[in-house]
Amino acid sequence: MKYNIKRKDLDNNTFLKLRKYTETIVELLSKRLSKHLTLLRPLFTANRLFGVYVKSSNADDMPGSDKAFAHLQQLYSAICEVPFNLPKKLKHPLAPISSELEFKEFEYIINLNNTDKKIIIINPTKWIISYCGECSLSRLNNVITGKEHLSNDDMIKAIINHIALVVYIKHNNDIISLFEDLGYLLEIIKLENLGNLPVVTLQSSLETFLPTDDFISNVTQLSGISAFQEIIEPEAVDNFIDPLSKSLKKIISS
Repeated sequence: MKYNIKRKDLDNNTFLKLRKYTETIVELLSKRLSKHLTLLRPLFTANRLFGVYVKSSNADDMPGSDKAFAHLQQLYSAICEVPFNLPKKLKHPLAPISSELEFKEFEYIINLNNTDKKIIIINPTKWIISYCGECSLSRLNNVITGKEHLSNDDMIKAIINHIALVVYIKHNNDIISLFEDLGYLLEIIKLENLGNLPVVTLQSSLETFLPTDDFISNVTQLSGISAFQEIIEPEAVDNFIDPLSKSLKKIISS
């Protein structure tokens, strides 16, 4: 998957200034998102959708739970064998699913100057959200690349924590509008490096950019870290539009 992002020339002094500026904004955005997800936590109780298909001390047979579990099984079956080499059939009731949501910054890989040199790019205004769990996406990736070994149960739980949220949102579309009202774009995408695992992403409307490949190459060589964060500039804040404000302006201009 290719990601189109604006590119700009930078000098070292401007980069250092904007990097500090970006880090301050990212900290604010992260705290804001954490607060939103904590407040919205009661909306995402998995048992409300999956009922007796998930272990719980008060599991009930919920309307539509059969359909929801079938949807979950379908998503799981599409990725479990390749690349994870897991059994194709889910056993239920599933292990308990936390109602708490967690998030991590969205990452992707670019090849600098169309060479084999790969750099991880971090988007500080876009996040992957999932139900909380002990096994991260990076650990799943380590399993695929042979850097780590995890039990089948741990891998299944990690996958369920993502696809269960996908199913939950598919069966509760109003949640998408709710996040839009809070200023986020909610999307369901597939991660190619994890066998097209479907995940939920949230993105702020704050624009970011990257400097040239040569500049990124120089910075990563000096730091010794093969990763680079997208940059937020002051103009992005000036152009930031609240979703409600945008709708109101559309009404006035029509």
